[in-house]
Amino acid sequence: MKAVLAAWAMLILSAPSYGQAGNAAMAEPYDFKGARLGMTFEEWQAVSPPIDLQSTNMGVDKKSEPLRIWCSGTRLPITKTDSMPAVHVTLEEERAGVSTCRYGRMGRVFGRPSLMGAWISVGDGITTDVTYKFLENRLYEIEIEGVIKLYPGIVEGLNARFGRPTDNENDTVTNGYGSDFPHTFKKWRRDDSVIELEAPYKKLSFMRVVFFSQNAHAKILAAQPKGPPATSKM
Repeated sequence: MKAVLAAWAMLILSAPSYGQAGNAAMAEPYDFKGARLGMTFEEWQAVSPPIDLQSTNMGVDKKSEPLRIWCSGTRLPITKTDSMPAVHVTLEEERAGVSTCRYGRMGRVFGRPSLMGAWISVGDGITTDVTYKFLENRLYEIEIEGVIKLYPGIVEGLNARFGRPTDNENDTVTNGYGSDFPHTFKKWRRDDSVIELEAPYKKLSFMRVVFFSQNAHAKILAAQPKGPPATSKM
């Protein structure tokens, strides 16, 4: 099992070290299965999705649409008079003009239209959820969420390719029953590109890996309102 996870990590975390065109000193941005940080939406859209990309079965009926790309600018019909964004963005991302995309297909949950996210098979049945974020039509973040079982193989692959992380924090998290569990936060840097790994994430059974551009994150922060929040007048 360890060999399977390590092989998977080495496959998806490929990041060539040759320089970008026009800037030989700038290392190539990180990429995930052909989706490279900094590429345009059109370039990303043209990349063939991984062959093991599948949609979750829960709530998907025989009338579901084919698997395709869904983005936050698309709205899903909930009722005849109401709709909601296909993919969620935070208020901060919306202010900065961020578009978030993922693979999925339309299905139904309890009889209501719902977007069923696509998952990537990993190892022997392990799955991860992947979200792609764009700013000014450039891919600036790839977020991967998966089961905690992926952790050893991913860390081994990252260390083998990029060396030891530049940041390595270890502490504990406490569950609802008062029990403490190890919590790890690691970071790798390559010029503007960064990889962050957090385990566990949200739940004790999950972890997260994020590929992102520091400059893009700075632009999103700069787009936020300055000063204290406005108060309403009575």
